[in-house]
Amino acid sequence: MAEALGWTALGALLERLFQEVTAIVVQNIMIKKTLKNIATKLETLKPLVEEIKKLNQQLAEPIDECEHYESLIKDGVDLVRKCKRAGWRSIGKGYYYAEQLKELDRTLEFLVLFVYSTRHYQKILIQMHKASAETQEQQGTSIGQPYQDTSQNHDVGQGWNTSLREAVRSLLDVIKESKNESRRVETALNKLKTTLQSLQARLIEIERLNMELGLPDCRAAFYKHTIHNGVGLVRNCSQVHGFKSLTKKIIVTIKLRKLNNYLQDLDRELPDHA
Repeated sequence: MAEALGWTALGALLERLFQEVTAIVVQNIMIKKTLKNIATKLETLKPLVEEIKKLNQQLAEPIDECEHYESLIKDGVDLVRKCKRAGWRSIGKGYYYAEQLKELDRTLEFLVLFVYSTRHYQKILIQMHKASAETQEQQGTSIGQPYQDTSQNHDVGQGWNTSLREAVRSLLDVIKESKNESRRVETALNKLKTTLQSLQARLIEIERLNMELGLPDCRAAFYKHTIHNGVGLVRNCSQVHGFKSLTKKIIVTIKLRKLNNYLQDLDRELPDHA
């Protein structure tokens, strides 16, 4: 299976940035501290990215959503090179580059959170595939290799339709209940709500027409599990408030966007009733 090129490119950029950062020699204590923080985060990120690349090889559809960070890290490489060329003799230049390096350090902090979150979702997908594989083996069903490609496209029937529709309704109810307490992540919640409303309407129409979903059991189970976890995630949104919760807001927003992406995948996989 082809490896997700995004993570390969990001890994190469992180290594390049690490080489540039560790090659700088400065006397300014604050700048030296920021560069050390950057190097530490890069040392944390490099093995995590390699792990994500390996986990992606176990998935039929690799998780490859790091283009935004590729651009930011590339800018970081350019910034560090400019710092090396400019030197630190000018107080004004020194202050400017010190602030830019702090911003790069914050970007890497968010990237660490994003990478940990991505790895967590990869492991959930792999665990669910293994559980599905064991179930099919017990039933005497032959299966092949990775997650989505190995599932037989038998229909899961109206039972899964009802189950998914009820899960979607529960998540929509939680969003409505928590709206006044979740202003800091309101944009992400509104996008999620729009996707859920579209899903709800389609699932109701599919059930009304007595249509079949055409989803493999493991895929339908994954979506139900994902929506169930989304209920807890939305409830936690009420805890995101105050300046000190900036990092928590970033984490929750990333998770909400990832949840929305999965539900959009489900929307695309549902049969067209037109």
